[in-house]
Amino acid sequence: MTDHDEHDAREASLLEELRERVSYLQQALEAVGGSGVDAVVVGGPDQEQI
Repeated sequence: MTDHDEHDAREASLLEELRERVSYLQQALEAVGGSGVDAVVVGGPDQEQI
């Protein structure tokens, strides 16, 4: 495998990870916007707020 091939493989892996993140965030936004969420918890483990 050449350096160029390794670079392409890393880029493809990163692109797939970003697509998964976008999909997850889209689902979360749809749930919040569609009243599928009753509460949102924010903050760290010792600072959770609803």
